[in-house]
Amino acid sequence: RRLDEDFRKELSARETVVRLRRRGQRTDVKGGLTMNIADIQRHFNLTDRQMQKLTFQHMMILWFIYQAGSITPMDAFNELGITKLATRISEMRVIGVEFSQVYEGRTNRFGKKVRFMRYRKAA
Repeated sequence: RRLDEDFRKELSARETVVRLRRRGQRTDVKGGLTMNIADIQRHFNLTDRQMQKLTFQHMMILWFIYQAGSITPMDAFNELGITKLATRISEMRVIGVEFSQVYEGRTNRFGKKVRFMRYRKAA
């Protein structure tokens, strides 16, 4: 029953996003996330046709890059709840959104060196 309520809330939020996206207005979604669709469209040089093909998760990723400058898989998971960032980026590349990517390396909590991808808007 709890799952059904959460699903209804999420569906309602998505419908609101779609409605507002069509009008180019601000979109408010859970967690205080506020995005101005027109600003994102201008920032990434997207056509109206491309904007229509973007899903809710695509828009959240673009918003995050617009706000923070870049995104990593951990950012996507912790901040947006998106587990397959590389897949969403790949889908957006098919639509025509351009990204630059660079490998970064860090040492994890167990002392092992790990590599991950950081995505930015293409220059």
